[in-house]
Amino acid sequence: MLLHLSTSLWMLTTCSFAGNITQVKYLEMNYANYETSIVQAYGVQLINWPLETGLLSPSQITNTADMRKLHNVLKSGECKWRQLTITEVEAHAGELDARMQEVRWLQGEEVQIGCRCKRK
Repeated sequence: MLLHLSTSLWMLTTCSFAGNITQVKYLEMNYANYETSIVQAYGVQLINWPLETGLLSPSQITNTADMRKLHNVLKSGECKWRQLTITEVEAHAGELDARMQEVRWLQGEEVQIGCRCKRK
């Protein structure tokens, strides 16, 4: 049952946007780098993702209820791929850049704090 749902989810998330929206015949969904490898690279976004855990590969969903919930919203079209406008892609790139700067700043702060702790 889980394998069937996982396979069906893969088909609904991957096959539904390859060629239909992007004009590329075969694309592999990249969940780990979704923001850059999918949204920025192809200008598409999966909208109305129903799981609170965020975007996950179907193989990472271990709860049958969550798998069924995701399967149902994908199959009904409630959760679907949407082509972004150029303005939306640019805004998304700006948001990504701001997040990356914040992460770099936080990592730098941790490094500085770590250095101070080691010197004492």
